[in-house]
Amino acid sequence: MLPEPVERWYAATWIQVAIGDTAFIRGDLNGAAEAFQKLAQLRGWLDNPFVRMRRGQVALELGDPEMAANELAAAFMLGGYEIFDSEDDKYAEFALSKLLPPVPPVDHPLARFHLHPDSTDEEGNHPEQKSPGGGSFKTPRTFSRPGVPPSPV
Repeated sequence: MLPEPVERWYAATWIQVAIGDTAFIRGDLNGAAEAFQKLAQLRGWLDNPFVRMRRGQVALELGDPEMAANELAAAFMLGGYEIFDSEDDKYAEFALSKLLPPVPPVDHPLARFHLHPDSTDEEGNHPEQKSPGGGSFKTPRTFSRPGVPPSPV
């Protein structure tokens, strides 16, 4: 379909995304996973919230919560709440339950799924947030200047 080497063509990325998306919609999770796995050799998809969302959805459905959390969180960070608007709420709930809510709070129906900021242990760790190595992530530090609201670092 494309001249060799296909990896140099952005069109190869979007053909592969279309194959993976179609497989996901049809319920062929293994086909979708295979298509999205091939993206690793291609370019132009890492900063696309839709692709990250679909990869996360496939990972969650196939029982890989770590990859699902990473991909769905990336989709949220790149595309905001709107990336999940036409998807089953379970994907937003899964991703956002791993993330602290934005500061200042946002008025969006999916914001209810965020990890509650008061659910920390004595060390400031959130029980639901675990690093890939099994330890807890630390609560983000904040810094502020006079007259400027605190911002996470």
